[in-house]
Amino acid sequence: MSIIFEWDNSFSVANEEIDQQHKMLFELASSIGIDLNQQRIKKNIIVLYKYTREHFAAEEQMMQRISYPKFEEHKELHKNLITKLNTISAKPFDDDESVYDFITFVYDWLTHHILNKDMNFMRFARDKR
Repeated sequence: MSIIFEWDNSFSVANEEIDQQHKMLFELASSIGIDLNQQRIKKNIIVLYKYTREHFAAEEQMMQRISYPKFEEHKELHKNLITKLNTISAKPFDDDESVYDFITFVYDWLTHHILNKDMNFMRFARDKR
């Protein structure tokens, strides 16, 4: 019972730095459900959490540099995800269903965010050049 986080070009925002970071997020998210040992799952979530914060900081710096008009809205989406990750990761992952629910949440959020919010941001960045 797992979800495959598989990168393909439909997720590319046409920015090598951001694409590489998104690929790493996919890889880290994929690692969560591999080993259903609760301690290992928690460790993988912490690594995902830390990398997500780094990625968001990089995106937000870029948004500020180009005066992205939806910066505050986008930043709030990032903040909400971090809060949600904190809340969810505090729960026990003591059965397959709880792990699956978490992985589903991450997959849905990540794919939707990249395909919609990040694509809009990067379109603005390209048009600004």
